[in-house]
Amino acid sequence: MVHFPQLISLTLVWEFRESQAHFIIPETFGHHLGFQYLTYFNLQGLLQWAELLPFLQRCPRLAFIRIIWPHDGDMSQLLGICRRLQYLWFDNRHQQVPSAIPITDAITVPHPANANHWSHLRQIVAYHPTPAVYRGIIATFQDYQHVYLNTIRIRISHRLTARDIQALDLHALALLPLLSEFVFDIHPRCGIVQPLLHNHVLPLLQAAPRIERCCIRIMHRDDEQTGIFIDRNIPVAIMARIMHHMPSLRHLCLHAHHPVTDAVYLLRQLQHHQVRLQSFDWLGHRIGSVDLFAELARMPGLEWVALGTKDKTVIDSSDFTIFLDHLAASQTITWLVFTNVSCFRDTHVFQHIPASVTQLNLYDCAGTDFAGWLTWAFGHPERKVFQDNDWTSHTQPVHKFPPPRSFFISHEQRYGS
Repeated sequence: MVHFPQLISLTLVWEFRESQAHFIIPETFGHHLGFQYLTYFNLQGLLQWAELLPFLQRCPRLAFIRIIWPHDGDMSQLLGICRRLQYLWFDNRHQQVPSAIPITDAITVPHPANANHWSHLRQIVAYHPTPAVYRGIIATFQDYQHVYLNTIRIRISHRLTARDIQALDLHALALLPLLSEFVFDIHPRCGIVQPLLHNHVLPLLQAAPRIERCCIRIMHRDDEQTGIFIDRNIPVAIMARIMHHMPSLRHLCLHAHHPVTDAVYLLRQLQHHQVRLQSFDWLGHRIGSVDLFAELARMPGLEWVALGTKDKTVIDSSDFTIFLDHLAASQTITWLVFTNVSCFRDTHVFQHIPASVTQLNLYDCAGTDFAGWLTWAFGHPERKVFQDNDWTSHTQPVHKFPPPRSFFISHEQRYGS
């Protein structure tokens, strides 16, 4: 067997549907490959827990893991074995995961520049955790040893029930002083949306005084790739926490059933507390309001704005141009995103896009006038068209912006999967 005494990073990839093609790891596999030095492990394929466990036990320095979670995996056991674990990413979907692995997923897990100076669990990303795994996650948050967490991203499926979270209480949660990124998505068919928000999300936010990026979404795509919303709002207590107790907030994403007046009030409160948002992503019941666009223009330093509705909203194009004219008062907004807005069927609407905008993304905006966007995109020599069919992340603004005057149009939606 080949010997890699200094192996630090390992990526294994195969199609998820090849259930009989499991990569069986012999009991002495770790010793032969020198896995005592392995730090980064990315597994894009399914292993049974009995196959994965012996491997993990032979990786004493393992710090970064990205895996498809086994059906019978044990969260507490993994954390007990991987004592140096700093980054944990996993997905519990098996049959639902596409057989073709996107090339962007067939990469090693992140290698932070300061990783060698880290200790304790720092980042946890969990997609569609089973009830047992979710209980393990909650237990992890309650463990005083995990006060170093700086990133939490969780996506809840519709399979989680009230019985699954019975007696799971986070109200005695210890302070999470380093938590800066919090993302919590809930499938609309999940029958325990409000208990999750009240009993888990709120305590986590209350324990984290330094959150910079906050995202709460109550919607997903269904099998027909259409957006599903739940007709409930984010609890008042959570909204109050965001408005009054997050001075470090820079990126905010809220997807629920709120009326546009809630967005206006939220922005005014953030201004009052001098919160300098850099990005604002709001998807709610309606967005047709002069006040909304005016308040966005008043936010100092705001660069990225995403607005959308739960329905195929019809806004009169003349009204929409007025909204855009109010937004033009901002000199900092460079990126606009709209979802389910039909106003772009009229060419003249593009003429009212603020001059500072360098990228326009439209999702499910029926009847968009291509002549209008071509005129907007190519109106000056420096303007360029930007198209990316692999665009998948629309809730988190990227740090490096595309070329000037770029435009991206797609029917891909900004919902979780």
